[in-house]
Amino acid sequence: MKNILKYSLLILLYITFSLSSANLLAQNKKGAGADLKKAEQAKLTLFEKTFKTKKLDSIEIYLNQFLKRYPAEPVGSRFGSDVLYGDIGQRMAEEKRWDKYEFYLSKLSNAASTELDYGIAVDLTKTGSDLNVAEHLALRAIMGYEKDNAADLPKNGKPDSTFIKNEEEQARGIFRRVYINGKPDSTLLNNEKIRKYGSMAGLYAEIAYHNKHYALGLPYALKAKDILGDKAEELYLKLLAQTAEPAVALSAIAARYNNGRINDDEFPQIVAELYKKAYPERNDFKAYYEGLRSQLIAANKTRISKERLSLPASDFSLLNLKGETVKLSDLKGKTVVIDFWATWCVFCKKGFPAMQKVINSYSDNDKVVFLFINTQESLSEEARKKQIADYIVNSKFNFNVLFDTRKSPEYDVVTAYKVDGLPTKFVISPDGKVAFKDVGYAGSDEKLINDLTAMIELTR
Repeated sequence: MKNILKYSLLILLYITFSLSSANLLAQNKKGAGADLKKAEQAKLTLFEKTFKTKKLDSIEIYLNQFLKRYPAEPVGSRFGSDVLYGDIGQRMAEEKRWDKYEFYLSKLSNAASTELDYGIAVDLTKTGSDLNVAEHLALRAIMGYEKDNAADLPKNGKPDSTFIKNEEEQARGIFRRVYINGKPDSTLLNNEKIRKYGSMAGLYAEIAYHNKHYALGLPYALKAKDILGDKAEELYLKLLAQTAEPAVALSAIAARYNNGRINDDEFPQIVAELYKKAYPERNDFKAYYEGLRSQLIAANKTRISKERLSLPASDFSLLNLKGETVKLSDLKGKTVVIDFWATWCVFCKKGFPAMQKVINSYSDNDKVVFLFINTQESLSEEARKKQIADYIVNSKFNFNVLFDTRKSPEYDVVTAYKVDGLPTKFVISPDGKVAFKDVGYAGSDEKLINDLTAMIELTR
């Protein structure tokens, strides 16, 4: 009996000890977790202090404090060297501290330094500042990208048939996923690498063109053209115009006119200069250029004719700047171009010089009418009319501006035409139907002029 009591007591003591140990271990784990969370928060706080400071000179002090307490983690981690030094390099570039930028760039992996160089070159090109620096960074980015992706990039400058087939599929709206069930499609991943390489080559060529380093930019423009196609071909032709024999460059540009694919505003002047150099003894440039334009418009008409509509055009009766009433149904039998716009719409105004050129080209044709319907304004009616009148006069535009009406929060005519973005243009055929609709401004006066002229000619 004594032995039973003895063993029972020992078992009880063991269980009590085990429970106490378990509780202690759980408490220790909880405490350790809390300490770990606290330590991570402290690290994050110091990290944010390092990179959120507005004082550029202080950022290096904070970085040294951070690294002294928390050594840089492996590349790819949250606090890895590519993140730490890359963010500071970005800041140094933004402040044009190029010596410091180079210092921090040297601490990055090749892939990270390539991405940073390319990103900064893109930013500088957009702002048009430090283009000599941008050219250097863009070229170095290309070399770094070639080093990391040599096995995947085109060997002879031109992508293979697989790349071209996939690009054609995307152009037709056929998209395949890069990852399926977590597994990469190596073909599509490789396509992305090639496409990016084309963009990098195009960027460098663009910068070299602006810096007048034409011979340096030409081979990269050719690479970009072979990869990106139409997106880069006009840049290639502009560089070719500066480096090739005038007659050769002129022939290449004329072929693009024949295909209806000239959208860059510089080409009329480029063509004029090349023609003068190639044929100094001739004085027939006007006839030559009109022939090119005719071929361009004909090619555009073929392309745009596929976009033709035949929809009812909602009638409207609006007042213009002169206080006259303009009714759409009264214009039946004529081709009517309607341009919906607003004073706050930047791209509406950017397209106006081109619109004035189109109006001028039809100044002797009373069968083509242009109406500029002002809409979606937040101004009072009095302020609206004064601001628009002043703008039209000061800009020397010969526009017939109409004022859209509003009986509810929405403007009437723009709603009737189901316009969901400005600028939007409609071409109304003589039978009173919507023949074409064009939304936005592509950034090229030449494209606007050429496309709109083709639409008008197709409806006349």
